[in-house]
Amino acid sequence: MPFDFRTVMTLLEEMGIMDVLLPFLLIFSITFAVFEKTKVTGKKNVNVMIALVIALAIVIPHVTGSYPSGFDVVVIINAILPQISLVILAILLFMLISGLIAAPGGGGAGKTIGVIVALLLILFIFFGTIGYFYDVSWLYDFFGSEAVTFLIVMLVFALAIWGIVGGGKEGAAEIRIPR
Repeated sequence: MPFDFRTVMTLLEEMGIMDVLLPFLLIFSITFAVFEKTKVTGKKNVNVMIALVIALAIVIPHVTGSYPSGFDVVVIINAILPQISLVILAILLFMLISGLIAAPGGGGAGKTIGVIVALLLILFIFFGTIGYFYDVSWLYDFFGSEAVTFLIVMLVFALAIWGIVGGGKEGAAEIRIPR
């Protein structure tokens, strides 16, 4: 059997990394960060001990199987983390795209249009990823393939031109001739 990345991940899974170590580190890190930020105890070693006890109190019952059915915190964490990661990714992509599209340095119509375009683009990306937009043959049937291609190219050029010159006079540099 070749020793590849998939084999390593399977071995780590069999060793209990997903069920023990990762949830422990996650709970410990979040608890410790909250205690440090809120300065509840005021002492770092006390914060470490409390976070350690809380993380162990959550992970040990999972390992021993003493949680009631349906109430295992580690199982809930392992089930919900992919969805939370997807939401965080969508928020980060939205902020990135709206920052790239929106007019720099202020509000107004440019910022609103940028936020709307970013939101529509994120929705299009996520719905396209899950297969919602795979059958767009109706678009080609209605307009024809040449018209759809032409519209897409024109839209890309219009967005590029708007992004370059649409910001107003903020980006324009003043040229001074020395005397």
